[in-house]
Amino acid sequence: MTANYEAELQAAVDLRAHARRVPYPQAATRLEELATAADQHADRLRKHIALLGGTAPVFVPTPYQGLNHWDRMATSFKKADEKRRRYLEQSIHWDIEYPRQARLLGDLASDETENRRIIEELTSRADSLATD
Repeated sequence: MTANYEAELQAAVDLRAHARRVPYPQAATRLEELATAADQHADRLRKHIALLGGTAPVFVPTPYQGLNHWDRMATSFKKADEKRRRYLEQSIHWDIEYPRQARLLGDLASDETENRRIIEELTSRADSLATD
C-alpha cells in the first residue's frame, strides 16, 4: 500500500508541474484535474494505511522534468498505466484474503483507467519535437 501511496503523490507532483509548463492552456486544466485525482487517491490510501494501524511514509517527490512536454506526458502515461496494472493485479491477488483492500484497489484501478485515457489523449496531441 505504501508504494501505491508514493506513486500517487509522485503523479500529483508531476502532473501539476506539467500543468505549469504545458504549451496548451486547455491541457493545463485537465492536468490540474488529474493531479487533484491523484491527491485524492493518495489520501484514500493514506487513510486505509492508518485504518490498518500503519503510518503513511513521509515522501516528498521531485517532479519529472523531462526533455519537453511530449516526454513528460509520455512518462506520465507510462506511470498511469503501471499504476492501473498494479492496482488490478493487487485487487485480484487480495480479493479473497483482504476483500476491503481489494475493493479499494479495484476502485483505484477503475479511476486510473479513465485517467490513463485522458493522459493518452493529451499525449497524442503533444508535439514530440517541440522544446520548452
